[in-house]
Amino acid sequence: MKCRNNTGFNGKGGFTLTELLVASSISMIVATVALSSYIYVFKTWRNMDGKVTADQDLNIAVSRMIYGVGDRLGLRAASSVQLSTSGGWQVSYVTGVSTRQTNSFTYSSANQTLVFNPGSRVIARGITSSSAAYLTNSLSVTLRIDRTEGRLPVRREVGTKIFWRN
Repeated sequence: MKCRNNTGFNGKGGFTLTELLVASSISMIVATVALSSYIYVFKTWRNMDGKVTADQDLNIAVSRMIYGVGDRLGLRAASSVQLSTSGGWQVSYVTGVSTRQTNSFTYSSANQTLVFNPGSRVIARGITSSSAAYLTNSLSVTLRIDRTEGRLPVRREVGTKIFWRN
């Protein structure tokens, strides 16, 4: 007795053209959805990365204004403060500790930098706009960064009121 191999479809194995077209269409839809999701997640991640970097830059600059740079004290330890505005602003202050220090922060709108003196140390770059206002025993400061990460625009702004203790 001979054993027959039953493959169906008149003894021929394989897929029909309709089955191949349906499977290809489904595969293309799945690939398109996966690629679109990847691109969306990548753009979102890149945009968030740009925002986080800008936030870090602004927070470091504000922290240095408040607490100081290196062994030099910041505005928190000021005993007298002077604010001048011309092409940006400059805050000059004297600390009221046993060894008095005279320091300043200068924002230049032309260079988009925030500089600490003495030493002309740049503590922030790419500051597109900033404002400073002298209030009774405090200083109100706003810093803004506008950048483009790839084709995505990033705008971050931080404002604070710095009170001096002395």
